[in-house]
Amino acid sequence: MQQVKLSTDTDMVVLTQTELDELRKQSQQAVEESLIGARWTMTDVIKRLSGYRREELITRVLIPNKDELDKIGAILSWPIGRSGRYLFKATVMAQWMEDNLDRISHGGWD
Repeated sequence: MQQVKLSTDTDMVVLTQTELDELRKQSQQAVEESLIGARWTMTDVIKRLSGYRREELITRVLIPNKDELDKIGAILSWPIGRSGRYLFKATVMAQWMEDNLDRISHGGWD
């Protein structure tokens, strides 16, 4: 049985695996709730991907997945030509990035 122990000079907390799982669930729910109604710009997405370069993100991640991202509603606005900007639905885009993080982190789709 796994346990988590937090010890400071005066306090100790011991959690069972079930308690730890419940805390993780509550934490995930809080993150999701904090994104409800939020919209991200390209800068927000790049920040969450720890500085992924804009051009690489566009050419290796967004464009190859345009149909999927449109279908799931992750992108609210695609730029038209060289004008306009990307606008993302934070809740959907966050989950999509989490689900595809390994691929994104290893260079995306070529």
